[in-house]
Amino acid sequence: DLTAGSDSVSVSVSESDSVGKSKDVFENDGLFAWMQPYLDLFGYTEGKTTYYGPGVPVDESKFPSEEEQKKLREKAAEDMMNIGMEERERRRQGGEIAYKA
Repeated sequence: DLTAGSDSVSVSVSESDSVGKSKDVFENDGLFAWMQPYLDLFGYTEGKTTYYGPGVPVDESKFPSEEEQKKLREKAAEDMMNIGMEERERRRQGGEIAYKA
C-alpha cells in the first residue's frame, strides 16, 4: 500500500513470520520511505535475502523451529544482541570492502 502526500510518502508493509502468517503491519513513514517502491528493482523482495549483492531466494528449510526461534528471541533480549557474531563479521568485511572501494 503506497500513498503520497505533498511532502511525504507512506508505505505500509505486512510483516510475516517464518511460516508466512501475517503478523503486525509495519508502516514505513521514515526518512527513507521513498525508497520502498524501488527496492524490488534491486532484488529486495519478500522471501529473499541478500549477501553482498542482489536478493536471492531464502531456503525456508534452514529456518529454526518455532521453539528454537522463541529461545533465540529470549537470548537476544537477555544479551541485548539480536545480530550474531557471524553476521557481525560479514558486515565488518562488507564495510571494509566498501571503504576500500
